Amino acid sequence: MLESLSIKNFRNFRSLQIGSLARVNLIVGRNNAGKTNLLDAISIYASAADLNWIAQILRRRELLQKNYEKYHDFILTGEGESVYSSLFSNWNKSDSLNNQIIIESCEQKKHVTLRLVRLVHQSNMNNGNGNIKVLQENEQSEMPIVRGFQTFSPIHKYKMILFDGDIRLHLPPELEYFIPFRYVSTRIQRISESDELNLWGNISISPLKSIVLDALRIVDDRIIDFNYIACKRVENLFIPHVRLEGNETPTPLPSLGDGANRVLTVILNLISAKDGVLLIDEFENGLHYTIQEPLWKMIFQIAEQLNVQVFATTHSEDCLWGFSEVLKENGHSGQGKVLRLAEVKSDIVCTSFDSHDIEEVLQKEMEIR
Repeated sequence: MLESLSIKNFRNFRSLQIGSLARVNLIVGRNNAGKTNLLDAISIYASAADLNWIAQILRRRELLQKNYEKYHDFILTGEGESVYSSLFSNWNKSDSLNNQIIIESCEQKKHVTLRLVRLVHQSNMNNGNGNIKVLQENEQSEMPIVRGFQTFSPIHKYKMILFDGDIRLHLPPELEYFIPFRYVSTRIQRISESDELNLWGNISISPLKSIVLDALRIVDDRIIDFNYIACKRVENLFIPHVRLEGNETPTPLPSLGDGANRVLTVILNLISAKDGVLLIDEFENGLHYTIQEPLWKMIFQIAEQLNVQVFATTHSEDCLWGFSEVLKENGHSGQGKVLRLAEVKSDIVCTSFDSHDIEEVLQKEMEIR
C-alpha cells in the first residue's frame, strides 16, 4: 500500500508532496485543481510507466487517435510532441533534457521517470533500422533532429516512441506492473463498451459473487440473483440481468437506472483490484445520495478484506458526508482520509484530513467544487 507520494512536473503539479495516505482516500478540490491528474499520476506509477497505459490516458482525453487494425497500434498525426508534452507542467522545447516527470513513493523506494528528449537519426527511422542516439547538451549535428518520448522504471528500463511526421507507433504489450490497478472513469459505461463481462467471469464461480449481489441490493433490495445474458439481436453482446424477488423473468440491469450500472462497475473493479489499487473518477456519477453512504461502507469492508487501496475523486458534498459517516464507525476511523487539492502560489498543494477533523472541516463548508 502506498503510504506517501511525490509527483514532480506532471501537468499542474510542479512539486506535489503527499506525506500520508490511507486505505481509502477521497480527493476533493475546485475544478482544475488536479483531482483526475492525481489519479492519472498514481496509475502511471502503478503501471511502471507503461507506454500502453500512458497512451490510454491520452486517448481518454481525446489527445491521441487509435488505429483499430491492431489494439497496440496508435497514430500520431504530426503532433506527437505537442500530445506528449501536455503531460509536463513546465515543458520547455529548447531545454528538453532537463524536462522530466518523476513519480515516486519513498517507502517503496521505486520511481518512474518520463522525458521528452532530442534525438538524431542516422538513417531512415521509418524502416525500423535507424541508429538513434540522444543529442547531448550543446552538441551540434547536421543529421535530422527528431524528438522522442522516454519512460523509465526499474522494471521496464528505458522505452521510447519517436516523433517524425505521421508515424504509426507500435506499443508492445505491458510486461509487468509495480502494482495491479483498475481505473473507473467518469462516464457511466455502456456494458457493450466495457470489460465488465471478463471481470464477472472471474468472480461468478467464486465466493466473491455474494459481494456483487450485496452491492446491487443497495440499489434495489428485491434483487436475488445476477448474471449476464446474451442479446439475441446483437452478436457478442451480453447484457447484465437481475432476478427480482417474486418475478421469474430476468430484468435487464440498465432498466434499474444509472445507479445500478455504476455500482456494478465499481464493485467488479474493486474485487478485481485485489492486492492493488482502485482509482475512481467522480465517485458520485449516477448515484443517488441515499446509496452513497452504504456503498462507501461496503467499499471500506471489501478494500480491507482484499487488500485494495482506493483513490476516488468527487465534486459532491453528499459523497463527502457519506464518506465521513462511515469513518465515524468503529473499525473504519483510521482507514480513510480526505485529500484536498488547492492552488497556493501558482502550485498545487495537498492537505489531508483524517476522521478526527473531517467533521469540523465539513462544518466550515470546505470548498470541494
